[in-house]
Amino acid sequence: DQNFGDSLTMGGGLQLCGWNDFQLLKSSVTNATCESRNGLGFTFGGGISCFRAEIMSAGQFGLLGSGMRIVLKSCLLLSCTSSAAVQAQGGGIAFVLASVYGITLVDIHRCRISECKAVSGIIPRAVGSLRAQGGGVYVLGATPVQDANSVNITLRGTSVDHCSAENLRENFCQLTNDSICLSQGGGILVYTGSLTLREGSVISKCRAAIGASVSPGFGSVTYISPTLAGHWLPTSPCRVYRRACSEALTDSEANQACLRTR
Repeated sequence: DQNFGDSLTMGGGLQLCGWNDFQLLKSSVTNATCESRNGLGFTFGGGISCFRAEIMSAGQFGLLGSGMRIVLKSCLLLSCTSSAAVQAQGGGIAFVLASVYGITLVDIHRCRISECKAVSGIIPRAVGSLRAQGGGVYVLGATPVQDANSVNITLRGTSVDHCSAENLRENFCQLTNDSICLSQGGGILVYTGSLTLREGSVISKCRAAIGASVSPGFGSVTYISPTLAGHWLPTSPCRVYRRACSEALTDSEANQACLRTR
């Protein structure tokens, strides 16, 4: 992994930093761990970490290129862990991509991300905002442009299963009513950025206090049908578009039954 001092550790299995193009084909990252036990510790990407920040010398974002293109195809990420004293992001994969104009395109095609976890609060007296986010996948696409994002991720025929975001001090946080303790996005967390799931991609049997399957944060999540039989988007109504109801829009029992979409 890549260790930036005692406080920040990135990429337990593989670290991508500043690459323009990267492809990982028919490969596996298993049992990788990214850990920081420092009292102010942060970790990104137990299995894979993709990091790119376009920053000018004055500390402002600057244009250094046209972004990255990342392709993962027929890959397995299994039993990877991002664990930290304070904030742990992306048990399987963490994307931390900051840009002004360059949009990073990520295509994850027919991969499986399984049994990965993000774990915070691994030491008893950690100080700060305790956050475990994105047990399977964590996405942060930062840009100073309002209503824009710098990362678009597409999952095609990909499974995210049995992943979790866990805060080991959750009970203590509940007792003290500490609102800065979070375990969020057991399968996927999109803090900022755009995520599209298609071609039967599925998130299943994941765990977190907030958003067991997926948590959109300030980003956007789109699912393009069809999905696998018996699956649906959490916290969303299931609407089936069909032939119009035969009756006029009235409050009759028959018409209400026809219009009912949940």
